[in-house]
Amino acid sequence: MQCQECQKTFTITNQDEEFFKKIKIPIPRQCPDCRQQRRLAWRNERFLYKRNCDFCNKEMISLYSADSKYKIYCKDCWWSDKLDALEYGIDFNLKEDFFNQFNNLLLKVPRLGFIVSHGENSDYCTYSVYYKNSYLCISGVVGENILYSYWVNDSTDCCDCATSYKLEKCYECLDCNNLFHSLFCKDCENSSYLNFCTDCLGCNNCIGCIGLRHKDNYIFNKPVKKDEYHKYLIK
Repeated sequence: MQCQECQKTFTITNQDEEFFKKIKIPIPRQCPDCRQQRRLAWRNERFLYKRNCDFCNKEMISLYSADSKYKIYCKDCWWSDKLDALEYGIDFNLKEDFFNQFNNLLLKVPRLGFIVSHGENSDYCTYSVYYKNSYLCISGVVGENILYSYWVNDSTDCCDCATSYKLEKCYECLDCNNLFHSLFCKDCENSSYLNFCTDCLGCNNCIGCIGLRHKDNYIFNKPVKKDEYHKYLIK
């Protein structure tokens, strides 16, 4: 089939058709990638706006723009006991369209304008918990001095990293765990002083290496003496 969105060709198998028939939904007219994009379109992580709380009118940073049709509250108002849930409750009418009624409910129920918890000097970090002195980070839990990173947890002094845990003094590290003072690494773990490495475990002082295990002083997967390594490093 041809995707009605991106015009790419995608496959619908017999098993797919049986499944769609079983749960009584039509065969999709969009490819899997476009369908996934549509599912995720509701979640805003990266665009921040300045607006006022719809309850107390205090200025705040928000995931919703000032012209949003939803009710947006600051965290102090949203978590307070000032709100009464019965004020925005509605009766469900079986004779009316469910989605129209659900949408009306969404328009009435207040939304938390910015999702962050126990942060300190990290006002521009979204979906983060226990972040301190950090800026423009997303979905991290416990971090200090983190910049421009996504899903970086239990880490300190890092920039431009993603989906990693227990990093310290790292830059451009992706899918890594327990790294110290490393740059441009991917899928590395329990290592220190790595540069441009991939899939290295338990390694130290390596440059441009792939797939090493418990090695020290390697350059492009070849062992070198310690003094040679440091001479190469300062070139």
